[in-house]
Amino acid sequence: CMARATAGVQGKERLFWGLLAAGLVVWLVADLGWRGLQESAFGTQEVSNQHTAYLVSYLLLVCAMMLLVNWTTTRITLLTFLDALSIMLSVGVLIWYFFLGRIVAEAGPQGTWAILAVLSWPLFDAALLFLSLVVFSTAGRPPFTGLLAASFLAFALADGWYLGVRSDDAYGL
Repeated sequence: CMARATAGVQGKERLFWGLLAAGLVVWLVADLGWRGLQESAFGTQEVSNQHTAYLVSYLLLVCAMMLLVNWTTTRITLLTFLDALSIMLSVGVLIWYFFLGRIVAEAGPQGTWAILAVLSWPLFDAALLFLSLVVFSTAGRPPFTGLLAASFLAFALADGWYLGVRSDDAYGL
């Protein structure tokens, strides 16, 4: 579907669909290589190729969403990007305070990289959800933005559930 959507458009729209498709393909590659890395509470104790692939996929998705924000709004792209960063920081502080503070203190420096990698997933999910809601709230939004916002909400719920389960495992609950 992404290849068909990309082939049928020109210019900025083609770049948007290409970045979105590339981000999801990299995400799929990370998911396929993830098996066997999740024995401990937060997966491997060092940054793996899968962690790097997830980070690259999130960066591609954020770039695609920033392009969509630029395409559907006028002169608020930079402000929207700064708002997304603020939301990421706020969500990060809340997750750190309620879930990960004690785990990081107990894990020491060896487990910090894996915990920070897992922490980045809900942060990027919150930013992507915010960016999709900005596009959804515009008057000239494309017809697919409702489904896009719903999919980013599903990403956020899944990663939030995963973080909650993993932190319960780490606490022995």
